[in-house]
Amino acid sequence: MRAAVVGLLLVLGAPALIAAAEADRVAALAARDADALYKELVSALDVFERGGRWKDSDSAILAWSCGQDLRALVCLFEATGDRQWLDRLFKYADAMFANLTPNRDGALSWRTRHYSHGAEQDLDFAVHDGMTLGPICRAIELIKKGKALAVVYGPRADRLLGVIEAQLIPKWDKYRRKVKDGAVLVFQDAPALGIERGMTLPHNQYLALGTVEVLLHRITGKAAYKEHAAAFAGFFKSRLRLVGEHYEWNYWDAAGEWDAEMAKTDKPRAEDTGHGSIDLAFVLACAESGIVFTQADLKRFANTFAQVMWNGSLDDPTVGGWVNRSTTSRQSGNVQDWVLLGRLEPKVWQVCSQVVPKDGSLAAKAQLYGLWSTQGRTAK
Repeated sequence: MRAAVVGLLLVLGAPALIAAAEADRVAALAARDADALYKELVSALDVFERGGRWKDSDSAILAWSCGQDLRALVCLFEATGDRQWLDRLFKYADAMFANLTPNRDGALSWRTRHYSHGAEQDLDFAVHDGMTLGPICRAIELIKKGKALAVVYGPRADRLLGVIEAQLIPKWDKYRRKVKDGAVLVFQDAPALGIERGMTLPHNQYLALGTVEVLLHRITGKAAYKEHAAAFAGFFKSRLRLVGEHYEWNYWDAAGEWDAEMAKTDKPRAEDTGHGSIDLAFVLACAESGIVFTQADLKRFANTFAQVMWNGSLDDPTVGGWVNRSTTSRQSGNVQDWVLLGRLEPKVWQVCSQVVPKDGSLAAKAQLYGLWSTQGRTAK
């Protein structure tokens, strides 16, 4: 295991001379925790199976109560090759898609009234679609790449993909707004949304759908998906602030005249770690696909984690709850996707190897397990 960890750190760009003691430290943690982490993930996913939230039609429940579980299923399949995880994902996805019903415009959708102000009204939210569809599209991408997988899962994947392309993505076209540096999505002009009606979505909400469009481009090769993602990426990148060697950014930024009233009262606030992970998932997907973001950008995001959010201790490491400070919050465990920056910055790998098993989200644990397993650790 020590050799595997040293190899990983070198691949990630660590100096050629890694301190032996630190390599041994990380290797010992991985060897001790990998199988325990796998068992914990299996247990959590069994609870998810029994809980049955995947049978719900409420978009908020599907996004926030099921999204991480779907991501964990994909991660475990990629780490182990065990098809039981794909079997489960398609079981849940089939149930979710069976609960799609027409919205007020006639497009199939999942909806919620959790965010209605005053008058209760079932509404679609792009971020909910993004969080639900992202793992499903990643699974479809994997199936399309593997001939053996396509034989088993191809027809089911094609049925889901057909609904996604015909119904779930096009319904958002009317809410796209071109701006100077790219494009954004705006909220529906629904009275139930109060002051937010018609305004630009927070970054995480349009970028969640953007991640789906990156995946759809990779699956189908259709240029429109890439163009949409590139436009979102252009606007988001224009709002990043380079501070020294790292990036900082806000939870929300005004994009056009439709945001004028909100901009008068909304005090700029730093993005938090959890919603920032959604932003980062999009950035990673774009960088992997050659869309706007580069390895240099990823290094700056990695520096945000290693130079700003981490408290600087390897004896008792913690991660901040915002992208501009190390103060912890309830968001500190939501380091999914931040974990993956360990491919570029060894300190991210070192910190997450200690923090995630204890306090990380389900998706973060699944991603960390995937990193460990690719270095020679597999589930027993």
